[in-house]
Amino acid sequence: MKKILLFLCIFCYCGSLAAQRVEPFKGKNGKYGLVKIRDDDDRFVERKVIVKPKFDSIVCYWTTNIIKVKRNDKWGFIDTNDKKITPIKYDLCRVFSDGFAAVKLNGKWGYVDTNGKEKILLGNYDDIGLHFRQIVNDEVFYWYSPEWELSQIFIGNLIIAKLNGKYGLIDTNENIVVPYKYDGIELGVDYIPVWIGDKYWQEKQEEDEEFIPAKWGIINKKGEEFLQVIYDYIDTDRDSIFIVELDGKQGIIDFNGKEVATLKWDECHPLYLNKTKTNVKLNEKYGLVENYTEKEILPIKYDAIRQTSKEHLFWVKLNGKFGLIDTAENIIIPFKYTDIRLYSNGYSISDTFKVELGDKWGMIDIDEREIIPIKYDFIAYRWMGSALVLSVSLDEKYGIIDRAGKEITPIKYDKEVPFYGENYAIVEINEKYGIVDTAGNEILPVKYDDCRPINENLTLVELDEERFLVKNNTQENILPIKCKKLSYVLDTNKFVITCDRERFFIDKTSYEIIASTTLNDYQYTILAMLSDYIYGTHHIFSDDCIAVKINSKWEIVNNMQEKIASCKYKKRITCENCATIIYEHEKVAAKKTKKGYKCYVQKSGWGSQKNKKIVKKNKK
Repeated sequence: MKKILLFLCIFCYCGSLAAQRVEPFKGKNGKYGLVKIRDDDDRFVERKVIVKPKFDSIVCYWTTNIIKVKRNDKWGFIDTNDKKITPIKYDLCRVFSDGFAAVKLNGKWGYVDTNGKEKILLGNYDDIGLHFRQIVNDEVFYWYSPEWELSQIFIGNLIIAKLNGKYGLIDTNENIVVPYKYDGIELGVDYIPVWIGDKYWQEKQEEDEEFIPAKWGIINKKGEEFLQVIYDYIDTDRDSIFIVELDGKQGIIDFNGKEVATLKWDECHPLYLNKTKTNVKLNEKYGLVENYTEKEILPIKYDAIRQTSKEHLFWVKLNGKFGLIDTAENIIIPFKYTDIRLYSNGYSISDTFKVELGDKWGMIDIDEREIIPIKYDFIAYRWMGSALVLSVSLDEKYGIIDRAGKEITPIKYDKEVPFYGENYAIVEINEKYGIVDTAGNEILPVKYDDCRPINENLTLVELDEERFLVKNNTQENILPIKCKKLSYVLDTNKFVITCDRERFFIDKTSYEIIASTTLNDYQYTILAMLSDYIYGTHHIFSDDCIAVKINSKWEIVNNMQEKIASCKYKKRITCENCATIIYEHEKVAAKKTKKGYKCYVQKSGWGSQKNKKIVKKNKK
């Protein structure tokens, strides 16, 4: 029997389905260039050289066409068409942000715009702007997201500058607007956090190192100190307000500098629906106060407070139980629930609440009408097709109910019913599987050892170590034979089903067999080696192909398991516009030409570990 070592997807063409990106690659001359990658669902599709290997280093970004390049220890910028944006003359370059990138030339900092226009500052600054990045390989690195490297040069019309280890702000004529006194500045737009001291002083404290705890403040884009640098912490992730902390106490200040809540609370939680009130904590108890006046709306005596969609109604916890009260402390729903969960669709809070009584869950409305009986062990919102439903469990069995409590599926399955937004779901009882639709009908009985839906009407099933292709509603086996091994490929208007050595072509609408053929020995051997292809794996039916190593030789086969090219061994591969994979100590490269496929193999010594990192994700 032929010895099978590996199959790897190395080249395919999927038309408009393929996504595009650019990546660095290392050429045979040891220099770096750029390739454009076309892929679909992480499968390697096409690799085309767009910038020849001529740089010592390249840093590129997924969402921009501006590329940072290095040559002869100097940096510059090009675009993905190899058009020069700046000369390659800088000692250092930063990523573009808001149309500008910081550069360093002959020891002086400056900046360039996206057209390459340059301004070099005269002062001997340590740095200009803010710059954050993950660890970068000095020679080459591919950024998956530009957010991994962030830069900001300007705050309004002012330049962030660093001198003698301290940050300040200067204007474009290098006049000092804010003195150099800050140890750090964070990214911001209208209001920018600044600090003096050790930002990470807790880490130094753990290591018994000397430290000065950071104090925080806020400056505006005019460079004015909006909040003094006196606070231990400032929360800036809020609309129109800052939550400040000093000496273990919290308060709130709005964007006009007015005090929303005085600096005396253990915690402050502004309500995100009713923005006129704040949930405050003092001495382990919660209450509700009016913003600015701090007039007490609910006394500070509760264990928890949760808002509802009604401005005057709140769920509160007292003595370990939740109840619903109004702002006059009238009890709307008695204190009897162990837990209460609010439902939000991302935009608003519903008037329906998930409640726990004892160890059972149900749902009630704001008038305590029982929407869902409080009898379930588990309740969770799930999408079933386009409908929002409830997944529930009772006595260790699972099912689906609608939001009125009506059963959609019986509560009899061993695991949660996973629609995942589709119109059908696989269900399980005693390690047997079937399929239910959105009406709760078992369109495929729960009797199979395994099942893999192709669509709403067809499923690959296994029963007693035999496999079938069945219509869901009738359980009719479409194929004239039973199979030990079963796989399928989806074409534009037909399914290609392989049952052991027989291949059937089935109309996608009528599900009738329109043609059949028998695999030859070569096809069967190739199909047998693809263990994850044997059953239920979907492959695009197009010019898809794979590289296989069989009898110690590499060959290219299409998705009908037909050999279309033999790979030739070469001392060094010079094929730049090739799809490439790495297996052990061999590099395999292939490309499609007008005359057919060409494939080359290069043994060990082809490249360094850095090359392997670049092409590793092209393996399948």
